Amino acid sequence: MRNKKKIAFIALVMVVALIMGVVSASGMTASELDPNNKYKYIDTVLSLLEDKMSSEAEIEYYRERYEYYSEESLASPDEATPDYVLISISTNMAMSMPIADVYGDIIMYSSSGEYPFAYGLCVYIPKTQELLGLDTAYNRGIDGIENIFTEAGVGSLIGDMDNDRKLTVKDATYVQKIIAGIEGFTDDVIYAAEFDDTLPCSLADFNRDGKRNINDATAIQKFVAKIDAK
Repeated sequence: MRNKKKIAFIALVMVVALIMGVVSASGMTASELDPNNKYKYIDTVLSLLEDKMSSEAEIEYYRERYEYYSEESLASPDEATPDYVLISISTNMAMSMPIADVYGDIIMYSSSGEYPFAYGLCVYIPKTQELLGLDTAYNRGIDGIENIFTEAGVGSLIGDMDNDRKLTVKDATYVQKIIAGIEGFTDDVIYAAEFDDTLPCSLADFNRDGKRNINDATAIQKFVAKIDAK
């Protein structure tokens, strides 16, 4: 039932976006978005965005965050072209809906959806001049796409309560202190779990059963000790 609610709501949002009509990518020029002209692909990306954004939307922020080069692309260093570029784009529009996606052990979540790309992130592929949402790029299995999470530091590792990008006994202790209600120990609620019961209810929900309790702390301890798979 929750999945059906989520699908219906997202479908409604997509219909509204289509009704608004596609006109232009931004009320700002490339030079205004990047006055120092330090981004290599901004003009091409803005051109591609013209087919993805409504007349109501204006780009407020643009940043090329990370480039991935495979061994093949580095074979000719003087002419090396990245396999993909991770780009952050924010506009003056946002969908008033909680969103979340799990990529392996990494979760992305937000209390509201960005427009036109979830989490304000997209992947540009220079060789084919494609502009993809993060979910599409990941599901396509683009070479090195996992580096977005490991190298570029996107998303949160489920159960990583101290945000050091790894699971340790400290994380299990942190979960125990949250459950005990000790002041100063808090947890991010993943509101999208209300619509999708396959999502963890919070970052501390390590075993992803929709509840945050001592079982999660125990599961983290076992995982760290390699006693049992989570």
